[in-house]
Parts: sequence; structure tokens; C-alpha cells
Amino acid sequence: AAVPFHVYAPDVYEGAAAPVTGLLGFFPKLAGFVALVKIFGALSWELPLSLQWMIWIVAAVTMTTGNVLALLQTNAKRMLAYSSIAHTGYMLIALLVGPVLGAGPLHDGVAALLFYVTIYGAMNLGAFALLSAFAVRGKPAETLDDLAGLARKAPLAGLAFAVCVFSLMGFPPTAGFLGKLYVFSSAFSLDATHPFHGPLIVLAVIGVLNSVIGAGYYLKLIGAVYLSDKQADLVPVGGTPVRWGLALCGIAMVVLFVWPSGLVNKAT
Repeated sequence: AAVPFHVYAPDVYEGAAAPVTGLLGFFPKLAGFVALVKIFGALSWELPLSLQWMIWIVAAVTMTTGNVLALLQTNAKRMLAYSSIAHTGYMLIALLVGPVLGAGPLHDGVAALLFYVTIYGAMNLGAFALLSAFAVRGKPAETLDDLAGLARKAPLAGLAFAVCVFSLMGFPPTAGFLGKLYVFSSAFSLDATHPFHGPLIVLAVIGVLNSVIGAGYYLKLIGAVYLSDKQADLVPVGGTPVRWGLALCGIAMVVLFVWPSGLVNKAT
């Protein structure tokens, strides 16, 4: 959800069951951006300057709002809700760049967008799969304290979760790094003759700075799992399908970093 339509997200993410929340964070985002690509494509991507500036402002405010508010959270689900808002802002950068036919995601904004939204779905689902897989005192794991010492009790689940969180952060060697690289590169490589070249460069710089801010709360999640001196009374509850889902999401983030061409070709 982009600002100003983001206000429902934290409460919905916190109140819904983790598997439902993971799906809510992905499918509406995918459908919304695909619809925007089709609408803008029908306009031959000849967008009025006023509309481009509106998207620019929404993207900048959305990234910053999501990341800054996520830093203030201790509930992991609310933190991931604000993270989802921030990722919407990153995706809007690629949408604003638009298509560069045959150029690939390093230059083609639409290809970068489709790659990014797809891998976002996997890394977000992986993060929520971890929250679905464990309970503390009969309640689903939700807070940073609930995740304390998880890697000691379930090292493989902790590793898969860490990979998904590092991917959300955009840290190599994960697909999330490539996703952000493609989005920011598509903006930086826009032809200098493009009338919106300068503003997009500034927006990409804002995006990079926001990625640095975002690292703060993602590292809080990793720290709770790996570095906390406490040990939460975690009990596995999700069953085999949830654990397999978490593992597959973590593996996918590494595989798509090493071999992104399959997804890149489809996005292009």
C-alpha cells in the first residue's frame, strides 16, 4: 500500500493470521502494479508531467514513511507491514522509469518492476512462514522477544528466515539485492535527454538512502533470532508444509541470485 492508502496495513497485518498476512502482502501488490503497467501501456507511457510528479512524491513519501515507522516497531508483523509499504515505494521508482524495449531489467523499468514484485512475494512469504511455524505460550510468535534465540532452537528455520530478511534488506547474495539493483539501475541509466531524467536520479538516491535506513530494522529481526541473550519458549506449530514453504523461500532467494536469468527473461 502506498501513502496515503497505507493506514490500514499495520493493523491488518498484526490482526490477521501470519499465512494470510503473507499473501495479503503480495497478491494485491502484484495485481495493482500489473494493472498500472497495463493502463500506462494503453497510454503508450506518455504520462502527463503532473502525473509523473505525483508518482514521484508518492514514491518518496512511501519509502520514507514505511522505513522510518518500521524502525519504531517491536512487533515483527507490524514491522513487516511498514516494510511492505516501503517496498511499494521502491517499486514505484521502476514504474516511473517505464519500459525500455529489449534492454533488460538493468535499464527497463517494467522488467525491473516485475522481477522485484515477484521476488518480494517469495521473501515476504518466507518471513511470515517463520512466524506461522512457531508459537510462544500458546500464541503465534509475533514480537522480537518471541523470536529471541530462535536460531539455537531451530537453526535451519532461523537460517531460512535470515536469508529472507537479508533479501528484504537487499543484501547479497540474495535475490533482493538484484531486485534493488535493477530498480535503481533502471533509474540511473535513463537517457539524459528524458525530460524526467533529473528527478528520477534524485528519487533513486532517496531509494538508496531508504535502503540504508531499512537495514536498521531488518538487522533487529536478525539480531533477535541470532544474537539475543534471551531464549523464548518457542514451540513448533506450523507443521511440515509451513516449514517446507519457509525452506523453499529461503532457497529461492539464493538460487535467483546465482541464476536470475530464468525470471529475468520472463520479466523482460
